[in-house]
Amino acid sequence: MVQTIRLKALQIHKTFWVVFIWAALTLCTPAISYGNEPKDIFSTSIILGVNPLSLYKKSKIDPDNIYDGPIIDAHNHLVHDALSEFFSLSDKLGIKKIIAMGRPGSYRKWHTSTFANLPPTGPKISVLCSPDFIGHSHDGDLGKAQEELRVVERKLASKECIGIGEVGPIHHNKELNNPTQSGRHQNTIILDLDDWAIDRGIKLAHEHQVPIVFHIEPTFRPYEIDDTDLVKKFYKTKCQDYPAATFVLAHNGMMKPNDLEELFLYCPNLVSDIKMPRSRGEAWKFCTLEIVADRDAILQKRWSDLISKYPKRFMYGPDWKMGVRARHSNVERRVKFNRKVRLGISSLSKETQHLLMYKNAIRIYKLDMNQ
Repeated sequence: MVQTIRLKALQIHKTFWVVFIWAALTLCTPAISYGNEPKDIFSTSIILGVNPLSLYKKSKIDPDNIYDGPIIDAHNHLVHDALSEFFSLSDKLGIKKIIAMGRPGSYRKWHTSTFANLPPTGPKISVLCSPDFIGHSHDGDLGKAQEELRVVERKLASKECIGIGEVGPIHHNKELNNPTQSGRHQNTIILDLDDWAIDRGIKLAHEHQVPIVFHIEPTFRPYEIDDTDLVKKFYKTKCQDYPAATFVLAHNGMMKPNDLEELFLYCPNLVSDIKMPRSRGEAWKFCTLEIVADRDAILQKRWSDLISKYPKRFMYGPDWKMGVRARHSNVERRVKFNRKVRLGISSLSKETQHLLMYKNAIRIYKLDMNQ
C-alpha cells in the first residue's frame, strides 16, 4: 500500500516537471524566434534561470568567413600603468590603433583616469578629451566643471585630443542586475539631460567638428526605470541643434535595434560602437541593456541584421580597461576573446566586417594611419 502511494506520488511529481518544462519552452520559443521583445526574453530567463542574453537568436557563424583583417579599438580605457603591456599585446591582436577615453566615474579616481588627462606616447593611441566635467556637475561643483570644460576647449583647439568622451550622465549600479550579488559596486551618476555641462560639451564638439561619445543607460530593471523615449528625444534634439558634432552612442546605445534605427534615420550625424561581454559578471551587468552578443561573442541575429543594413554606422569598441582591471591585461584571455570576436562577426559580409572593425573608425575619428 505504502509502495503504491509512493509510486503515484512519483508519477505526479514527474508529470508536474513535464508540464513545467513544456510551459517554459512554450514561453521561450517566441522570444528566441523574434529576439526583439525584452519583456518576453526577461520573463523566460527568470523561468529558465538563465541570463537573458543567452535567449536571443544568434547569427549563423561561418568559419570560412572569419574576420582576419586589422582592428581599430574604438572604445578603450587604457591607463598609463598598462602602456607597455598594451604595445606588446596589440600586435598579437592585430590592433593598429586604439581610441583611449576616460570613464564616466574616473573623475573620482584621477590615478585610474586615462590618457585624457596626460598626453599619450606612441602612434597607436589617439585620445579623447576628458569627460570629467560631467561628474563635477553631477556633484554640484560648478567651478571644477567649468575648469574641465576650459581644458577640453584648449586641447581640442591644439588637437591634443580628437573628440570628447566617454560622457556618462546616466550611469547606474549595474552590479544590481547580477543575481549572484558579487559584492562589487559601480558608482551611480544621474544627471539631468538638460544640464548645462552636457550642452556645453556638445557645443564644443560641434564647434571643433569632432565626435562626442555618450554613455546613457535608458533602462534600469532593478528600479523598473525605462527612459528610452526621453533618451531618444535628447539625441534627436541635440543632433539637430549641433549638426557638426558626431554623436557616438556607446555599446549600441544600450537600446533595442528598432530604437537605434529610429535615431539613425533621424540623425545623420549619429553612429554607435558595440561591445561583447567578456565575463559572466559583465554579461549580467548588461543583460537587459540590449547589447549585441552573449559571452560567446556571436552577434545576435537582430543586431547582425541591423549592422548589415547600416554598415557605415557601427564601430568595434570592446571597452577594455587595461591597468584598471587586472584580468583585462591577461594576454591569454585577451587573445582567446579576440578569436571569439573574429568568428562571432562571421555572419557579416567581408566588406561589412572591415567597415565595422577598421574603416569606420578611421572615417569617424579622422585618423591618420600613416603615423
